Amino acid sequence: MRRKFSEISGTEPVTVGLMATDEASRGLMEEFLPHILAELKTHFPEFTWKVEVAPDTALVAGSLSPVKMIDLAYLELLERRWDFCVVMTGGRLDSRESPSAWLMASVSHSSAVISLHGLQSLPGGREATKTLFLNLFLEALARLNGVRRAEVPALLREEKVLPYDTRAMEKISMHLRELVEAVPREELREMSRLAWYLRIVFRHPVWVARSVTSLRPWAMVYRSTRLLFASLATTILSLMTIEFWDLGMGQNIWRTALLAVGLILLATLFVIWKHRLLLRREGEMLSVHAAVFDVATLISVFLGFALLFALLFALNVFLSMALFPRALVSRWLALDTEKVPLSAYFRVSLFVSCLALIVGALGAGLEDSEYFRFMLYGSRKG
Repeated sequence: MRRKFSEISGTEPVTVGLMATDEASRGLMEEFLPHILAELKTHFPEFTWKVEVAPDTALVAGSLSPVKMIDLAYLELLERRWDFCVVMTGGRLDSRESPSAWLMASVSHSSAVISLHGLQSLPGGREATKTLFLNLFLEALARLNGVRRAEVPALLREEKVLPYDTRAMEKISMHLRELVEAVPREELREMSRLAWYLRIVFRHPVWVARSVTSLRPWAMVYRSTRLLFASLATTILSLMTIEFWDLGMGQNIWRTALLAVGLILLATLFVIWKHRLLLRREGEMLSVHAAVFDVATLISVFLGFALLFALLFALNVFLSMALFPRALVSRWLALDTEKVPLSAYFRVSLFVSCLALIVGALGAGLEDSEYFRFMLYGSRKG
């Protein structure tokens, strides 16, 4: 029987983990820790809150990129069974990943990185430092729950801790309720990983959809130069080869379409395996966070390749019909008909798109793994 929220909230705290990359960041984090807890209790008093500081000072090397920091924060989150993880670093964030250079959040990882660079030199002394620190923390928490409270430059100008508005609080509270509705460990032990993933998809579709959207799967298509170049080059070369036209026209449209779906899935699994996108801890138990992360990653890469295939197919149809008139194709292939049927263009385009997709996936596999993770998980907003 499903427990009521009022029964869960008293026994299932929402846990926020904090990590530091250097002594200065850890000092600020520990100094303002009571204020973090006070703000959480003030904004969301219906939940029981718990804030934990990772015992090691430099759990993350300061020289690592923000994407790598978020990866390591996510692994720490899984191991310690936190609900959110926030990394504090004294270094300035890479502007390519976070234009503001102050904050980067990943909904799929339930983790964020906050740069404390320059906090000490702020005019206004310790009170101004505390205000900005809390504003950045509350903004990170909001983004991890699918809410954008304000742009970071606006937070820097605030002289007080900026509260959540009513809409943001309702949206965040809804997500927090999903977190505290934990599944008993006895039930977890009896459940397979596949059954657990399906359970999460059906019970938390909004969370999964929000994670997929935050990954921006469409960006993979145009940001991976190797994937794009390999697929486009294959498309052009194939259309100029008579053998591909001859072979493509002999294919059944529905069978080729089914083949395309299988190839999209195969390309997805290949890229996930090649770049090790599904992070794991040894002996990891089933958890909501891991399921959402894995499902969102799988769906995002699949959608990226599906979009690539759709664009390749549209391009193939356009180029084949624009450059190869029906009468020309008929003479080229020595067919008995005066003009080839229009369906021939769709058959050839489907067949060539399948080949281009395979080569494109191989090109994506040649990308640097950290760069590919940045394309998928990196933030392009401040």
